Amino acid sequence: MKRIAAVFVVMVVCFSLAENVDAVVHNESFMSISVSPDKVDLGAVKDPHVDQLLGKLKAHIVANCPHFVEVSFDGFANLDNKGSILPEHVTVTINGVMVKADRYGVVVLSSPRPTPVGGVEVPLELDFTVMNAISYPAGKYGGVLSLTVMPGL
Repeated sequence: MKRIAAVFVVMVVCFSLAENVDAVVHNESFMSISVSPDKVDLGAVKDPHVDQLLGKLKAHIVANCPHFVEVSFDGFANLDNKGSILPEHVTVTINGVMVKADRYGVVVLSSPRPTPVGGVEVPLELDFTVMNAISYPAGKYGGVLSLTVMPGL
């Protein structure tokens, strides 16, 4: 008799686990991304014709599904309202992937699997090249680099 009762308990536990797994599969996709630091100072342009500006960020990604990260860049604008640098005078490379300064997103990271529960840290190497800086007024320039995490296939 004891042996049958033990088998029954195991069967109930297995059913419970299967029910919980099924509930997770039917949940909606969850993704989040945070970046640190939230501002990056690229320094100063030293060569007025072509200069490379480097920066580093870390993205923390949590996703319960396959996912990818898209990056867009809106270009550099003078912080004293003295105009913007033309998109064709700026190139941006993130982890070796070229991103045009035109607000259209480019996929720079993708994963066919969910992240671990605590998420993952992803280093991002930023490489901005500014050409013809001599054509623009001196001053501080800023721009927005947008990272968006989306569900993948």
